[in-house]
Amino acid sequence: MSLTSLKELMVLSTLRAHPLHGYALVDALEGGLGSTVGLTRSTVYAILRRFVERGWIDGEAVRDNRYPEREVYRVTPDGESAHRELLRGCIDNLTEGTHPVAALLAHLDGVEESEQRRAVEGMVDERRRRLQALDAFPDHDGLAGRALELLRRQVRAEIETLEEVLG
Repeated sequence: MSLTSLKELMVLSTLRAHPLHGYALVDALEGGLGSTVGLTRSTVYAILRRFVERGWIDGEAVRDNRYPEREVYRVTPDGESAHRELLRGCIDNLTEGTHPVAALLAHLDGVEESEQRRAVEGMVDERRRRLQALDAFPDHDGLAGRALELLRRQVRAEIETLEEVLG
């Protein structure tokens, strides 16, 4: 499974569940599972452009008195078919994910102890912010809820390991 396919699957799945405008979509993905694959604002908007070009989503201009007109995206029948194919492709080609904390930690022996400490403290702070964001994210039913809990456990385990390194 390519990282691009997984990112596309996450965007398309979210739009299938909830037609949204771009800002709300980014907000939903950044606070939840989208961060696990590096979905950033610019990446989400690039994916939306590709989906429109492919005919997988349609945008409808919606006006809310409080905000300027916004494009709300909905999945088309072609998008439904694409979603099934993306999902099958990701399932069939599941590979090991990335673990940046472990990768960085494994290479810190190459720097001075004071720099190691600063780096690990920074990773702890970042992981704590990530856990706080995950804890603030609304709970989900079914497997999406399980995925969020798995992510929370992984982040807690990273924090625990990093704190052990700090002593």
